[in-house]
Amino acid sequence: MTALLDGSTLRGLFGWAPHLSLAARLDGRPPVAGATMTERQARPAFMEVDLRSEQGLALLRAVSDRFGEGITRAASLAQRMFMLRSPWAPALRFMGAETVPQEIGEDMAPAVYSLSGSGERLEDAFVGCVGEGIDRLAQIARPGDIQSVGPLPKVADNVPQTIAEAVAKDLAAQGLPPTTDLAWMSGHLLGPTREPARGVLVPADWTVRRATADPRLRPRTELSVGVAAGPTSEWAVMRAILELIERDAAALWWMGGRPGKQLPLDGAAMREAVRLMEFLRQQTQSRASWLLDITTDLGIPVVAALSCNHRGRQLAYGLAARLTLKEAAHAAILELCQTELAIQLAEIKRAESGQDSLAPSDLAHLERDAAIDASHCDLLHPRGISTTRDQAAGEEPLDVLAKAMSISGIETSLINMTRPQFGIPVMRAIAPGLQPLPSQIVTERLKRARNDYGGGERHTGGLALIG
Repeated sequence: MTALLDGSTLRGLFGWAPHLSLAARLDGRPPVAGATMTERQARPAFMEVDLRSEQGLALLRAVSDRFGEGITRAASLAQRMFMLRSPWAPALRFMGAETVPQEIGEDMAPAVYSLSGSGERLEDAFVGCVGEGIDRLAQIARPGDIQSVGPLPKVADNVPQTIAEAVAKDLAAQGLPPTTDLAWMSGHLLGPTREPARGVLVPADWTVRRATADPRLRPRTELSVGVAAGPTSEWAVMRAILELIERDAAALWWMGGRPGKQLPLDGAAMREAVRLMEFLRQQTQSRASWLLDITTDLGIPVVAALSCNHRGRQLAYGLAARLTLKEAAHAAILELCQTELAIQLAEIKRAESGQDSLAPSDLAHLERDAAIDASHCDLLHPRGISTTRDQAAGEEPLDVLAKAMSISGIETSLINMTRPQFGIPVMRAIAPGLQPLPSQIVTERLKRARNDYGGGERHTGGLALIG
């Protein structure tokens, strides 16, 4: 997952604040019933988290009881953890962290990775945050990752067709000859779980961060997209593929102009959305929120959760693909509330430090505020009623995804990126046939959407949804 709260934003706002106990400011109590909060008052509450404190140890025990000891041991990757409370969604549990890779190449610049996680419960937010740290650190190349080095023609027999075609196009676009030596990693093709997996080679530059100045392929999107850590390899594969499906659907909607649909009022997804929003908002009345079903021809449910202020401005979004509309709506709403936090922090940073202090992600949020009036942007409103069906109960999730991708002709490669220091499965999915986001790549799927629906730029002015 791409972090919605940029690390430079948080460091610029809060610095290294002194420790407060978990009970000090985030006690779970909602605001006064019926209270409204003006935009000028929308300032998140912030506190540092010390996992060695009494409250921190209690949190670790609760996480261990629900999710196992592995995830609590992995919390050591965080050099700093903190919590935020959104005045627009007071019941949201949000945890952020910062981590610095300990093992990087000599010519790889040090970096601070910003991590985040959210949920209805603090344990869920903690696991989401630490899990993101595990998959971020897994993206740094380690000895043994590279299986071979050579030009595409030399290894073409072991490279999936769609990857080979994409690599050839990308080499030409970068002005590199087909004989350019490339680094390759081992993976396997997605297929029915009962059938043996076919081993393949995939470009290392699409998979890990490498410390090398040699000519190499540019990643087609952010390396954090399409990778997931989870309790099992199957779960991690599922989430990695679902993120690719989510980004493809979002691109066809936002960039292609493919309209979303209204979720039925009497469906399980809408009932869950109403329950969750009532819980998270806690009777605050600062935002108007709604959902769009942006599911594509793949048939895997994808939901966009949206909100704006009562002037139609401050557009926020959340995206999620899951195997049911209910699960997709739930996950999209949680991400929506994270984006709302990012908007609040960007506005505070601009007010206190000026426009020049803003990171690209901050600017993207504020540009949408200035340019898009949600009340008059047709792309943000449904056209028709959703007829998306949930996947059949009892079917293996990976079989469902394999079947959906196969029917649409989407070849998918999987790479095991599990690192021994954590022992928690991490998997990457690569599917060149799906439209990446963010990316300068334009796939046939996006071209068709633009031809069929006129493109999203006429509604959005060409503003990026994800910077």
